[in-house]
Amino acid sequence: FRTTDACGNQSNPPTAVNVSLRDNVAPTITCPAPQTRNWNGSCQYTIQDFRGLATTSSTGCGTPNSITQRVIAPFIGASDDFAATVSAAGTCPSTRTFTIRLCATDCFGNGGDAGPNNSVPANCCSFVLTVTDVTPPTPNAANCPPQIIVNADANCSIVVPDRRSANLFSDNCDPINVANIVQIPAPGSSLAVSPICSPGRTIDLTFTYTDCNGNGPASLTCPGSILARDITPPTITCPTIPPVVNLSLDPVSCTYTSVTIPANFFAGLSVARDNCDPMPVVTSNAAGPFDCSQLGLHAVTVTATDCSGN
Repeated sequence: FRTTDACGNQSNPPTAVNVSLRDNVAPTITCPAPQTRNWNGSCQYTIQDFRGLATTSSTGCGTPNSITQRVIAPFIGASDDFAATVSAAGTCPSTRTFTIRLCATDCFGNGGDAGPNNSVPANCCSFVLTVTDVTPPTPNAANCPPQIIVNADANCSIVVPDRRSANLFSDNCDPINVANIVQIPAPGSSLAVSPICSPGRTIDLTFTYTDCNGNGPASLTCPGSILARDITPPTITCPTIPPVVNLSLDPVSCTYTSVTIPANFFAGLSVARDNCDPMPVVTSNAAGPFDCSQLGLHAVTVTATDCSGN
């Protein structure tokens, strides 16, 4: 270029000046929509690289703008730390939210990461990452409770014991709250178990569990968890009117001889009842022989036995 003084004189020859053009405007960036990811089988999540989901303004270098990533809430993470693992194991509910900041840098160095803080300058943006638990609990059949013996009452019912325990299920995030395990039949409920015969009647228990994040229910059936037994003997009522048995008559001498009461003579005459056996067996021993010198009433022992051996 030429310079001209106040009198109109110009420099000769023209003077050459080198001019450098520089971009000092920071790029802009647009973050992705809120993201949702899931905890793994250990209730952990490794912060992934979200930079590919962002878009930035064009650069004057003909090359893409570079992007950095950093967690800024609920903690300040390291820049571009894609190995950072977070966990919610043992806590309920397990949903966690994280704020991710993405910052753009152009080829002139404009922009860049804003540092270990939670600010979001013009060349940065942020979005929310939500990590949830979608894994249902796992039933542990090997941990079914050992069989327990419960005796039936006079109505052939039992009170169902509480057989719940935390080791019936496992979960990636939930520490298993025993109070939330559902047992069927319910603990403390009355359960009719008739009929019962030796060695007893087995009862299956079913357990279900829904974790604190709403996953489930998982179900576990434990066969033969309860052995219901009948230890109550039956009752028996003898005939109100004693049966009359006549002596045998000898047809040759036309005289009375004797009579023997056969075994189980009273089986059809006595009434037996039992709490758990609808058909207890009535037995009686043979009695006699009785002759003319033994006329009158005689005691005969009649026994009722249920199918449990009572």
